[in-house]
Amino acid sequence: MIELTSKTKPVIRVEVDFEKLKAPYSGLGQFCMHLAKEFEPNYEVSFTFFMPAKATKFQGVNTRKVNPFFKVMKVPSKANVWHATHQGAKYIPRDANIKVVLTIHDLIFMDKYADRPYKRAMYLKRMQKLIDRASVITYCSEFTKKETRAQMNVPDIPEHVIYNGVSIGPGPSIAPAEKASKPFLFTIGIIQPKKNFKVLVEMMCLLPDLHLVIAGNDKGPEAEVIREKINSLDLVNRVSVVGMISEGEKKWYYENCQGLVFPSLTEGFGLPVVEAMHMGKPVFLSNLTSLPEIGGEIANYWESFAPDHMASLVKEGLANHNEKKAVALRNRAAQFSWENAAKEYIKVYQSVRLR
Repeated sequence: MIELTSKTKPVIRVEVDFEKLKAPYSGLGQFCMHLAKEFEPNYEVSFTFFMPAKATKFQGVNTRKVNPFFKVMKVPSKANVWHATHQGAKYIPRDANIKVVLTIHDLIFMDKYADRPYKRAMYLKRMQKLIDRASVITYCSEFTKKETRAQMNVPDIPEHVIYNGVSIGPGPSIAPAEKASKPFLFTIGIIQPKKNFKVLVEMMCLLPDLHLVIAGNDKGPEAEVIREKINSLDLVNRVSVVGMISEGEKKWYYENCQGLVFPSLTEGFGLPVVEAMHMGKPVFLSNLTSLPEIGGEIANYWESFAPDHMASLVKEGLANHNEKKAVALRNRAAQFSWENAAKEYIKVYQSVRLR
């Protein structure tokens, strides 16, 4: 538990669930980490953060008192508002006087557990319980809002779309120990089926002058599928699975890549998209779920995952990229700010406290 308070008596006491900082490089972990850095004590709000003890190592998080997250149920709450920061939150205060803000990032579990109906039903039940307890719901995209309303029973309560921000900090870039041998394309994310990285490997057969770097947690079965495909297509020298990388290394890859390739099948937002645009790099995306909403008209979209179509779009997009387009990409990314997101969440806390 971390307490941030102002010098004057606060009007609103907000407790925030930052449990997902246990996986800081996941999308939810990045969401928690950047909000924790942006939330500042002021004359109207006092924050208490609940997070794993190890999470206090992150720079920019002003810590005073720390407890393991599981102790949240043992600490008498003094909150006016509790922020459940994701749709799978494990804890909600029982005190009905505490207003609950629920953030929904996606409904990816609907596909993840499609072949496990019991697991899917249990997740749906838990999520509906969170929705029923909420005083207000925030979403990371209009797509997620629309999908949630289609799949869940959302009561007549205030709803807000608050976009995530750019997750590349001001720190220095750090070159990786092993660099690509050719100009390279970059992609990043937990290597799992929904990211659809395997189609990129097939595409690379048609792009002999380029290298592909895949970064992210590579310990699961999908990573093995991708490695086997790399070997079977004799692409070991042109496709690299580099595993987890630091924030400095991530920044280096974005600075030096030719562009981002992101063929994800389902996203609630798509942090890598705004990260690459922030660096002025062309982005090549699937035209599914939230990605057209985040990429806008400046992004390049695959209409199918046929290798020849994907390779052709990449060739065309790279050939046509110029400084004017790089500026347009940076301007697009500037619309997504963690500072602005934090301010919007504070407005939500204030509004729900007054209801």
